[in-house]
Amino acid sequence: MIKVITQPMRLLAVTIIACLSLTTASAFAACISPAGNAGDIVYSSNTTTMAYCNGTNWIAMGQNAATSFGTLTTNSFCTATSGTAVACTTASTGTGNVVLSTSPTLVTPVLGTPTSVTLTNGTGLPISSGVSGLATGIATFLGTSTSANLAAALTDETGTGAAVFATSPTFVTPVLGTPTSVTLTNGTGLPISSGVSGLGAGIATFLGTSTSANLAAALTDETGTGAAVFATSPTFVTPVLGTPTSVTLTNGTGLPISSGVSGLGAGIAAFLATPTSANLAAALTDETGTGAAVFAGSPTFTGTVTGVNSTWFGTSASTYPLTATGAALGTTLNNTTNLLSLINTNSNVNYLNFQQIRTTAGSSWTTATTRIQNVTDVTNQSYIDFNPMALFRLDVVR
Repeated sequence: MIKVITQPMRLLAVTIIACLSLTTASAFAACISPAGNAGDIVYSSNTTTMAYCNGTNWIAMGQNAATSFGTLTTNSFCTATSGTAVACTTASTGTGNVVLSTSPTLVTPVLGTPTSVTLTNGTGLPISSGVSGLATGIATFLGTSTSANLAAALTDETGTGAAVFATSPTFVTPVLGTPTSVTLTNGTGLPISSGVSGLGAGIATFLGTSTSANLAAALTDETGTGAAVFATSPTFVTPVLGTPTSVTLTNGTGLPISSGVSGLGAGIAAFLATPTSANLAAALTDETGTGAAVFAGSPTFTGTVTGVNSTWFGTSASTYPLTATGAALGTTLNNTTNLLSLINTNSNVNYLNFQQIRTTAGSSWTTATTRIQNVTDVTNQSYIDFNPMALFRLDVVR
């Protein structure tokens, strides 16, 4: 603060200036900041010094250097430029304390439109009025950051509800439109009737209700009706198989022989259905004789057996009309082989048996005999031996 000399000094200064003006007033030059003429004396309370005007500058008393007071006007702002000089300006704004700090604290200043400002550490900027150029709704969203305010601020949003930023969000009834790609590995709830396109006729119905009837309705090349078959050992009920390429009937049952097998000879189906000797004879085309079929190892014949060329019994054929072949004779004494038995009934059962008997132990034909033995019921009667040694023996029982 620069002050003009105090009242007692003012009188002295005026007296000195008046005296000087009476003698050399026309030759005085002027000083500025503050204005004064050569010889004027002033006091600066800032520097606590007396100064006088030498016609060009204010000179501090006791020094030979110029001092500056600046131009003092209302609201002048002055700063010390050196230990003895003060510079003043008339440009000022606002009220309160002078700001000289490089990091001052301002209270409710009006900065106008600064050329530049850095708000790195700025706080308290009112978003609703302190930022210009925001689009509609942006200030509201920045003040209250809700999904609804974000949707109101956006101009190209779709859908409603909460904003989604999670990598695994949960959507409630969203309309996704036609996404470029989507993976439904864990998807659930897709309505098959309307949620899948490109299905053939009836497929959606089958997928919704997976019955054999719906599967048959969905297929376009099915055959037959009834339940679908997927088992490796299925049970069919009255199926029509057509002509299969191959079929194995190892465990087949119920095949009707009269109509289920083709290529059978005449009478074969009847015999297979009712396997009697008569049906077998009717089915055969080269049979001989009539009656029951014989399959026993020791059959019983009734009636007359007529040989054509020859008939034999046993294991070897013969050129004789009737041949009976018995087992080989053993080597022990009395070993017997029965060759033929002729039987009739006359109150008792009479047998005429033809036998080979070992008369002496051995294996040669010379130790055996051929015997024709008459037997009544179980009692031996007379017999004839044909000894191989050209002996003939007749044993008659009376």
